[in-house]
Amino acid sequence: MKRFWIWVLVLLPFGLFGQPKGSFDILETNVTSFRSVNTQSKVARSGDSDVIVGWRSSRQGLPYYNIYLQKVDQSGNALWEKDGLPICGFPANQTDFSMVEDGYGGVVIVWEDYRLGSDLPVLFAQRINSHGEPLFGIHGKRVCNVNGGQRKPQIISNLNKGFYIVWEDFRRGYNESDIYGQYLDLGGKPRWREEGMPIATAPNIQKNFAIASDENHFLYLIWEDFRNGLYWNIYAQKINSDGNVMWRAGGLDIFAGVEENHQNPAMVPDGYGGLLFVYQKYSSETHGTDIYRGRLSPGGEVSFHFATCFSSDEQLNPKIIKKGSKALLVWEDRRNGNWDIYAQMVRLRDGSVSYTH
Repeated sequence: MKRFWIWVLVLLPFGLFGQPKGSFDILETNVTSFRSVNTQSKVARSGDSDVIVGWRSSRQGLPYYNIYLQKVDQSGNALWEKDGLPICGFPANQTDFSMVEDGYGGVVIVWEDYRLGSDLPVLFAQRINSHGEPLFGIHGKRVCNVNGGQRKPQIISNLNKGFYIVWEDFRRGYNESDIYGQYLDLGGKPRWREEGMPIATAPNIQKNFAIASDENHFLYLIWEDFRNGLYWNIYAQKINSDGNVMWRAGGLDIFAGVEENHQNPAMVPDGYGGLLFVYQKYSSETHGTDIYRGRLSPGGEVSFHFATCFSSDEQLNPKIIKKGSKALLVWEDRRNGNWDIYAQMVRLRDGSVSYTH
């Protein structure tokens, strides 16, 4: 078997983890040289300068994938066991995962797990403290007690000693994906329904969601929805930590009645109880896919909607990050015949273009 490595590039304390603090260091280090196929690397902050790196690894001699973690300091030293700390010792495939800092120097991680023997996974979660010790039991805690299959989990902190977990759910069948959620406290106890809280369970497919939280501990979601069977529409929802939906039950159809495909949504909370969203849409004028942006008010109304990029050829896969009172939008762009990366800074409150940082 070929040798693969996991390398990590970390900018501290600038950029990747938040607002600049005046300087940054570049760290390039190999966190595992184990003879293995290593994939899906992710990183989370641990304290002011350390980071925790996670990845999926197929170790030699084992017929399954496990997930490993390593803590790395600012000088590039690995602080946990050589070649990574396994987050679960159960002998079964662990696949797609997501992780977030726990606010105490550790991380909370959620993953797809095949330990039940089905061809569809279930979700488990684990909390690893700053010393590399598991806090949710040796094999983790189950997130949802339904066996119908949970895929593509995402986890974020609610900024108040709890964590939102959202996933695509296939309990209605292979061709019917819904969106469900759960709220875990610091001890790993589910605070919503044991079977998961339904967020979008309309007919057909709901998928490709993005999540975020804000200072008021709300969970924000945006996703692609094919419930009408004709077009991909974009839906959104706002939920408090008690599991109460703040917008329309089943999700808010942002462009209700518009017969066009709206896809690949992303968003950030705007700091005022609403959110700024971006997405891509095919244009008959440019004969390609373009990037748009808009804002949902705290009550769920569209307060503005603009074209961000209306250039020739294709613009795809928009991403967005909040930078104070502004948001930075980036996307893939082929206006010059090659795939390039373009960006734009806009104000959160009114969506106007800002060229200053």
